[in-house]
Amino acid sequence: MIFWIVQALGAVTLVLYAVSLLMKKKETLLGLQIGSNLSFFIQCLVKGTPTGAAITLLSTARGVVFFQYAKRGLKPSLAALLIFLALIFTAGWWTFEGPPSLFVIAATTIGLYAQWQDNMKVLRIGMIMSCSLWVGYHICRELYPNIVSELCNIVASVIGLWKYRERKNGA
Repeated sequence: MIFWIVQALGAVTLVLYAVSLLMKKKETLLGLQIGSNLSFFIQCLVKGTPTGAAITLLSTARGVVFFQYAKRGLKPSLAALLIFLALIFTAGWWTFEGPPSLFVIAATTIGLYAQWQDNMKVLRIGMIMSCSLWVGYHICRELYPNIVSELCNIVASVIGLWKYRERKNGA
C-alpha cells in the first residue's frame, strides 16, 4: 500500500511542478510549486528520506513567502534569501544522509536563488540545474518515479524557455 501512496504522490508532484514551469507569471508558478512541494514532502515522509523531507518543507515555506512578495508585485528581500539559505544549510546538516544530501542542499540553494530573483529566464535555467541535481539524489535514494518527474520538469523548463524567449528584431 505504501508503494502506491508514494506513486500517487509522485504523480501529483510531477503534474503540479511541470505545469508550474509552463506559466508566464511568477505568482502562478510559485502557487503551483507550493502544492507540488507539499506533495513531495509527504512522499519523502512516507519513503523515509529525512533530508529530502526537511529541505522540501523549507522549499514549501519559501514558496509561500515568495508567493506573497510576487502577489504584491515585490521582489523578495535579501534578508529573506539569506534566512532561507541559512535554514537550508542548517536542515541539511541536521538531517545529513551522506553524499546524497549534498545533491539536495545544492539543488535547493540554486532553486532558492532562481525563485528569489525576478527574471523568469534565469528562474527556468535555475530550475533545470536544480532538477538535474535532484535526479542525483533520487538515484541515490532509489526514488525512480521522482527521476521521471525531474526529467519532465527539465523538459517543461526548456519548453518554457523556448515559449517565452526574447525575440530580436521584432520577430
